[in-house]
Amino acid sequence: MHALKENILLRLEYFGGILINKDNFSRYQLNSSEAIFLRALEKVGDIEKAAVIHDDIINNKDYDIDKFLKMGVIEEEKSIKDKFDINIQKVIETIKQDYSEIRKHKFLSAPLELTIYPTLKCNLNCKFCFLQNKISNEITCEKWIETISQAKEMGVLSISILGGEPALYKNIDELLNAIESIGIKTTITTNGSKLKDSTKEILLKSKFITPVISLQCLSEKNKYLMGLEYTDSLETIEFFLRNNKPVRINSVYSIQTIEEFYEMIDYVAVKNIDRYSIATYVKSNENNDIKVNRTLLDSRVLSEKLEQYIEDKYGDKKINFLVEGCLIYSAYPEIIDEISGLSEFDKLYYGCRASKSKLEIYSNGDIYPCICFENLMKPTSNILEKSLSYIWRNDSNFNIMRNDNTSAPTCIKCGFNIFCNGGCPATKQKLYGKKYNEFKDPNCCIPSI
Repeated sequence: MHALKENILLRLEYFGGILINKDNFSRYQLNSSEAIFLRALEKVGDIEKAAVIHDDIINNKDYDIDKFLKMGVIEEEKSIKDKFDINIQKVIETIKQDYSEIRKHKFLSAPLELTIYPTLKCNLNCKFCFLQNKISNEITCEKWIETISQAKEMGVLSISILGGEPALYKNIDELLNAIESIGIKTTITTNGSKLKDSTKEILLKSKFITPVISLQCLSEKNKYLMGLEYTDSLETIEFFLRNNKPVRINSVYSIQTIEEFYEMIDYVAVKNIDRYSIATYVKSNENNDIKVNRTLLDSRVLSEKLEQYIEDKYGDKKINFLVEGCLIYSAYPEIIDEISGLSEFDKLYYGCRASKSKLEIYSNGDIYPCICFENLMKPTSNILEKSLSYIWRNDSNFNIMRNDNTSAPTCIKCGFNIFCNGGCPATKQKLYGKKYNEFKDPNCCIPSI
């Protein structure tokens, strides 16, 4: 008896399917034959029976079981007691029905990431905060748990808990315990200053949830940017490290100097921080005090300087850091000729993820393709009214975005257009209104052709 390894997520998709390693998020695109065979194996745990199911559903026998054994995605199943009484015909009909439904749509069968905002309350007033409407309405913890259970069943890869300050959500412990029981990879991003002892204990014991601490620099500038002494954040980070809990750090690249980032890299290196992410600041919130608007070229320069710093000071030591930003690939025009062979999945993954691979849920249950749209579109779905799977397939805002292709001449000629589609639709809608797709994203670093 065989089964997919516990850390491997299999999803049927309109182009075939995808295998994702839930530990490191590496992925492998499958053809239809491979996807159906592996789904059958997942259901019955027997290679011969899976082959019979496969042959009943699809004529094209284009899979190699030895390849998947060598890839290490299949293992001997430890428990087979529930596999003996499987109704093969029922499995065939279930897979047929699922695959038939998935192939009706030219978008992913489910989001890869679900971002939730249990509360928009916050004890700080960060000068780079992207949220503008800090509404007080909050759906119940039971509804969040129900929604996350649906996400796991749909094949959602991960949950991101944001805010506001999630630690201020009155039922945060109940929510985290439920996520742990459901068993889905989750990050909770917090400033750390309001974490209760009980919440810390849940995070310490968690197999699936990783704390991410917001920290901008190791100087007084952190208090200016966040309203919090950097030492307070370090205290929370050190607590997790002392108790052998992996912890991550997030910064937003705004007014920090390169020397302050070098200090952060040193701290990350010495403390073996699980991951250090640096987001590119873009002034999407007009209420923010920060006037600087970092370009994606700025972020490329920062990334290259930090990479060189690490090489010079730490040699081969692996430091998991990444400078991030939507459309950041446009700061690397030299790779345009290298991306022509992208898989269908990668085309969806590397472009704007709003409505393509991501879904966000406000504290009141409103659905957004991305939080950048909070003041640009009226939500057309709410999790209190429809199931997550129904919203993903049918939300009118999502379907407009999925089918609305750029007509900007310079974008059509660009090699990145196979996944970029002219850049951030939220940025363009804000600037150009209903005719936004006639223009390229002003943040794009590729010169007009």
